[in-house]
Amino acid sequence: MKGINQSNGNHLKFLYGVTSTDRLIQHEHADKFIDSCIKNIGSIHKMSLACYRAGGPLTELVLFYGSDKTFSITIGVGDVDVSMVNEDDVRISHKQITLPDTTDTLILVTRIARRSGLKPMLPEAEQFSTVLDFV
Repeated sequence: MKGINQSNGNHLKFLYGVTSTDRLIQHEHADKFIDSCIKNIGSIHKMSLACYRAGGPLTELVLFYGSDKTFSITIGVGDVDVSMVNEDDVRISHKQITLPDTTDTLILVTRIARRSGLKPMLPEAEQFSTVLDFV
């Protein structure tokens, strides 16, 4: 379904396609990214999603795993640029990716949460830019 994802050769316009009936058309690259997260950091027991402006809109997804470890995924806005999580990323506890819009960002975050068995809840502190916690 090229019309849904508008793939240009090896370049994806979107990470996920969404039909006019709200049906999600997955792209295997998204699943591979999620698999690489779980494979390299292990079991995720909490996630926090925050939004910032730092020269442009940024979304930060913090994954909590192990007894006291965190891994941050910073999501910028731009062409799809999502490389797999590797050991070096885990060593520095950070991965930078770019996605074209909020649709891809929210679907990716939701799918990581579902794969990890987490459910969304509103954060207690209203004065911060964290918009959702997943526990």
